[in-house]
Amino acid sequence: MTPGTAVYRTLARLVARSLGSLDAVVGVYARRSVAAGEVVLGRSDTDLHVIVSPPPSLEAEGELLCHLAERFRALKRLVPCLGHFDVSTREELSRWYAEQPSQWYRDRAWLRLYGEEFERPRAELDGGARDGLLWWYFWAALLLPGSFRAGDARTCCNLVLDLFDVYRLYTGAPDEPRSRGELAELWYQWGPPSSERAAILRRAADMRMRGK
Repeated sequence: MTPGTAVYRTLARLVARSLGSLDAVVGVYARRSVAAGEVVLGRSDTDLHVIVSPPPSLEAEGELLCHLAERFRALKRLVPCLGHFDVSTREELSRWYAEQPSQWYRDRAWLRLYGEEFERPRAELDGGARDGLLWWYFWAALLLPGSFRAGDARTCCNLVLDLFDVYRLYTGAPDEPRSRGELAELWYQWGPPSSERAAILRRAADMRMRGK
């Protein structure tokens, strides 16, 4: 574990403990970079998912969501690296991944921070589910030109890896989620070797290590 990942996970567990003290919260989990151990200190966000027990009524659900939102806003003032924050029941999360399988692969990993041990339900790419990956491809392609014009090399690299990830999944490659480093290595292996491609691979690894 890198020092950056250790710092982020410690902060995430403190945040999760505060969120978990609210009624109906049964577990708090990290996703994406913190869960996958790919943190770039000072550049990564901490994306969280809270599992709650099914509320007994719409009024109770609204009250719970308001309390969670207020607590999260207060925590974000103390921990600015907090990023996306999602809330669901177990059943809602299962349905979300079944309907949007690309979200399961974008999340990449899942780490319990507080509460019950709950393994996120796997999204299978069978039948027409594979077509659900395409919005992720077009989303990344849409953002790429703006990041390039802004000179944000790190985001450009991540978006290109997103495009490559969708391509490999859509064309039937083994459908296990991959880390950024693993995707970069696969990208290099899938193309003809060249000094230019090798230089890009080294630069991408350097940016991950140095947080650029």
